[in-house]
Amino acid sequence: LIDPYVETIADMKALLVGSSGLPVNHQVFFLGDNELDDDTRTALSYGIQDGDSLRLEPRFSPTQSPSSRPSGIPSTEPSILPSAAKIDVVVQLLTGGDLFVLTIDPYLTNIGAMKMMLEVESGLPVDHQRLFKDRKELDDDSATASSYGILDGILLELEPVFWP
Repeated sequence: LIDPYVETIADMKALLVGSSGLPVNHQVFFLGDNELDDDTRTALSYGIQDGDSLRLEPRFSPTQSPSSRPSGIPSTEPSILPSAAKIDVVVQLLTGGDLFVLTIDPYLTNIGAMKMMLEVESGLPVDHQRLFKDRKELDDDSATASSYGILDGILLELEPVFWP
């Protein structure tokens, strides 16, 4: 939650560094079609109201070296990545064979967020989930889907974990 009178766009970006994997200087917010380009302005000064949705897009300069890009973002990406880079990820529950389809943005959605989506879909609490890709556990909940190489249509496996 933010205080629209006090918190600036820069403050909001700082809050998202951990979950988005993007440094502040690579984050661009949009309200509708309008870019919120002055990080010193408050949310209120942009007219952001409770319930408004902001769109976060990663932005890189065309001259930026590949080594300075966040992991999982190839150097061949355009300078502005589309915010609608949605993919479908199919997750199969190992015990019952149930399938769940998650629609995510691979550059912005981390593994922890995917597990929260799976809790809603499957009823299995996040702390009872182990998610696998090609038999390798996706154990870093803060890592983005793209950093694990998750592509459109991929099949992941969900293993329920129960302790005695």
